[in-house]
Amino acid sequence: MNLHKRFMVQFFIQLFLLSLIFLVLMLTVWAVIGFAISEDEIQTDLTEADASYFTNRIEEDRNQYSLKKELEELAESQNGWLVLLDAGGAVVDSFNPPEVLPTQFTVGDFTDRLWGNIEDNQQFHYWEIEFLDEDSLFLLYGKRNLAEDICNVCCASHRLATGKLELNTRKQRADGRRASVDAAL
Repeated sequence: MNLHKRFMVQFFIQLFLLSLIFLVLMLTVWAVIGFAISEDEIQTDLTEADASYFTNRIEEDRNQYSLKKELEELAESQNGWLVLLDAGGAVVDSFNPPEVLPTQFTVGDFTDRLWGNIEDNQQFHYWEIEFLDEDSLFLLYGKRNLAEDICNVCCASHRLATGKLELNTRKQRADGRRASVDAAL
């Protein structure tokens, strides 16, 4: 009977250890898959990132902060711009900024940028980046709102009174005659 108990105890210990190893392996696989998916989403849309993504992409050199080249290339590939602000609203660093960029942001400037100005046709996102022993920084990301640009083009060619689109359906041919676009299709 004593030998039987030892076999049973050894069996349950092995079962427990094997289950624990399998659980750790599965959690590791899911973590790697999740990391790969989030990296892929960030490469296509920077607004999907969270603040922890940017902590390693901001350089500090004697209390001077700057954006790393990797982050600038990512913003450039998405036709966006970045502005790094300190806690007081002063511009610390920027990449591809808009034409009119204040050197000091007030609360009103910041909220205007976030809520968007109708004339700007731009989308804005921000992240608060916290460092352990320093004041937090704010990263402001903006890019043109393509959906609004397309809507403005369509609205300009739509006549509300008649309810018709006035799109140019004729195309000039090389020999000088006009040809219908529909005939080409």
